[in-house]
Amino acid sequence: MTTLKQLVVTGYKSTELGIFKPTDPAVTYIKKALEQRIRSLAEDGLDWVIIGGQNGVEIWCGEVVLALKADFPDLKLAIIT
Repeated sequence: MTTLKQLVVTGYKSTELGIFKPTDPAVTYIKKALEQRIRSLAEDGLDWVIIGGQNGVEIWCGEVVLALKADFPDLKLAIIT
């Protein structure tokens, strides 16, 4: 079985999802889904998460990765604009 080492995440901008405030409840659900998937991959050896830095799913993913560093200190985040 091959272990995924790098993950590139892209997605919708927050305005495309109709989310105009960072306190919108939808953000919580999106981040939870991202956390579950990234945590699972990190447990299997994921090293890098790469995002483009766009407002919305990419930034939320970056926030999740930074929070997961407490449990996975070797997990790294790259922002490539």
